[in-house]
Amino acid sequence: LDRSSSGSIQVKDIVANASFIQLECPRLLEQYGRIAHGGVVKNQDVRRLLLGLLDGPLAPGQSEGRGGAKAAKMPEDQLSDVFSRLKDADGTIGVKALVAHRAYVMRAFPALINDFEAIDVDGDSKVTWDELKVFYGGTAEWLEHELEAIVGLEELKSQVRAFHRSVLLDRSRRSLGHAVQGMAKAPHMIFQGSPGTGKTSLARIMARLLHRVGVTASPELREVQRPELVAEHVGQTGPKTQGVLDAAKAGVLFIDEAYRLTAAESKNDFGREAVETLMAAMNDPLGKAPVMIFAGYTADMADFMRANEGLYRRIGYAFDFSDYSPEELAQIFEQLTRGRGFQLEP
Repeated sequence: LDRSSSGSIQVKDIVANASFIQLECPRLLEQYGRIAHGGVVKNQDVRRLLLGLLDGPLAPGQSEGRGGAKAAKMPEDQLSDVFSRLKDADGTIGVKALVAHRAYVMRAFPALINDFEAIDVDGDSKVTWDELKVFYGGTAEWLEHELEAIVGLEELKSQVRAFHRSVLLDRSRRSLGHAVQGMAKAPHMIFQGSPGTGKTSLARIMARLLHRVGVTASPELREVQRPELVAEHVGQTGPKTQGVLDAAKAGVLFIDEAYRLTAAESKNDFGREAVETLMAAMNDPLGKAPVMIFAGYTADMADFMRANEGLYRRIGYAFDFSDYSPEELAQIFEQLTRGRGFQLEP
């Protein structure tokens, strides 16, 4: 039904495929109003409906959450046995196998259903052995799997690995009662580089990474730009920005083109009020405010930081996104082409 690969089903999809649904999945028609939000049903909710997980209270150990939570580690031989039992003829685990073995999965491995979207890294609605092994391994293995999918940006990848090690070390030292210096209350950061170099994609990885290591309560990333933060009239920008902060407080807030908040020279511009509201929230403990990522061009982000000296004290990490080489651009183009079912002629 989700032919646009949007991750959800809309009413128009239901209407266009009504005969098929009445034959193959009448429960979706019966329960659509119950599981839809704003007329849209997410794919994971359809899966949970088909598996009978929305019929009553959750079984012990189940969770409504999804999207990157760290699962309990399982010995690889036991994981291999589960995969061998569930895999289809093509060597992957799909929804059909989950439905056929629902009782077994919910007893032995409920996270395979609850976290299916997080395990399915490439988004093809199938779980491979590598995806399953990475997800149920350690965070370091998961991070390497994510970084391997990114073309180029080797220096940036090294920065991300160093950041991961730093966060783990700081948390370990704190747990032992040591004072940790040099990092703000939250690991706020800057992403700087040309457009199209993967800043938003890495922000999504970073949001899941921070959740996996226990820094944030949610793996969700909220993406905003100036219009979502700045209002048109006096006294409205602060509350508007605070509303965005409250909505994102459990995860990561990604402010794209952040330099636009301070670029206007007019004293009547309200962008600086938004920055002041963000800065005030950066002093709050995690959970009350999100981790914040400010992104933009390298030169413009330098101007943004100079616009308010308080930003230097609150932002502890800067990640540099270099431009792609012609060879890397060709590799990206080839991957996108193959991903859409096409093939380049020699």
